[in-house]
Amino acid sequence: MKEGDNVRLRGYPKDSKIGKVRRVSNRNVEVSWIMGSGWKHIVEHDIHDLEGV
Repeated sequence: MKEGDNVRLRGYPKDSKIGKVRRVSNRNVEVSWIMGSGWKHIVEHDIHDLEGV
């Protein structure tokens, strides 16, 4: 997993929201999620909570 990759939360349905990796450090990944209103929500997740699209 590297910056710019598209990801989704592991275990969610395949049609769930897709985010873009902003930063990777050790086991933490900062992901930018595009919300319905068009603004970005940036959240840090454990690398094992995410899967590539």
